[in-house]
Amino acid sequence: MSVYKELEYERKTTLLTNTDSFRNGNRNNFIYKLSCNAIRWGIEKEDLVSHYSYKTDTTFTLKELQDTINSAYHNNYHEFASLANSA
Repeated sequence: MSVYKELEYERKTTLLTNTDSFRNGNRNNFIYKLSCNAIRWGIEKEDLVSHYSYKTDTTFTLKELQDTINSAYHNNYHEFASLANSA
């Protein structure tokens, strides 16, 4: 991922990461909310999975990450890029 894209992810997800955290007991909820935010900013699902795959381990698997992101995109895709032009 390019440095520009990396900075864009950080800028677009800062609000969520300042009010919530990726921790045991809240990981799926955090990733779901992060995904909903990414949808509104027009970030493709595959890019989000790729970007956050480093958070996976034996207690939070890549499949769990993908399932959570897929659920958010399935339920909220109608909002895709609704904030993209407000940046």
